[in-house]
Amino acid sequence: MSDNQPKVVLELNDKMVQEITYGVHRTLSSVFGLKPTVGKHYVATDYASQGDISGFVSLTQERVEGALIVSFPQATIFGILSKLYKREFTEIDKSTRQGVGEVTNMIFGVFKTNLVNYGFSFKMVIPSVVIGEAHKVSIYMPGQTLVIPFDTEVGSFNVMLLLYPEEMVKFNVA
Repeated sequence: MSDNQPKVVLELNDKMVQEITYGVHRTLSSVFGLKPTVGKHYVATDYASQGDISGFVSLTQERVEGALIVSFPQATIFGILSKLYKREFTEIDKSTRQGVGEVTNMIFGVFKTNLVNYGFSFKMVIPSVVIGEAHKVSIYMPGQTLVIPFDTEVGSFNVMLLLYPEEMVKFNVA
């Protein structure tokens, strides 16, 4: 970025939390028939997401980069996918991995579309999926992570948002 360009700051505030919450709610209610409720969000430094399976999307655009991570305990993702496919899931297999990638992609798609209202246009990317009982997803980038817990009829999960460089992101969440 040249010195004459104005510095644009993406403010992670309660409105941004609402945008992520909307993406989760829209995805889970319209596709899976679930009623997610949001818990108390918080900002953490050096946060490592923990779950049994996580979807990970890299966020890239001209001014700010980062990651959106959706981490599920095994029982929760099995319950979510069972709603759509009308069959029981009992192991993390190819179908489960694809389902987590698709859920992550849908949440990101809604969130990405709404970020345009804030002057940011992140590129669409293919999500990655991390698998492992009680695994941790650590992002080795400087900065803070917005953590938003959710609960559904089939279990709980977390959504994390990390953006950098730090000088381009302002955390202002209650």
